[in-house]
Amino acid sequence: MAPRISARDRRVLYLLRELRRAGIASVRETGIHKAIYYLQRMGLKTNFSFYEEKKYSYELHERIEEMARRGYLKKLYLVDASPRGVYIPLIKITERGLEFVDRMGIPKKERQLVDEFVSSVVKIARARKGKATREGELAARAP
Repeated sequence: MAPRISARDRRVLYLLRELRRAGIASVRETGIHKAIYYLQRMGLKTNFSFYEEKKYSYELHERIEEMARRGYLKKLYLVDASPRGVYIPLIKITERGLEFVDRMGIPKKERQLVDEFVSSVVKIARARKGKATREGELAARAP
């Protein structure tokens, strides 16, 4: 029998839902690992074991695979533009996952923690995107 969706799985689903609401529909699996690593250090109660230097958790990887198998997440593959054509796994929350998080939720204190984290990530991403756009405009204007 497959393990049921646990409280820590709900926290991962909540993170993905909030990222989606902020305009980030799919995330690299490594990004999820890093986000959960930092959130866990900030007080999110997930208790995944991480390899400190790589910010990777085998347990989290297994839970992502299980949630994808059960239809809460969808795994997409992006082909890298390099000559090697490496496949990059992207994770996206499904409608079933959204419904589950809406129904079950997570504690208010942890919701606030995740919401603050997501807003800071989005600000950084927008600032980087804006900087890249400005640099491109400056390069185009250069003689």
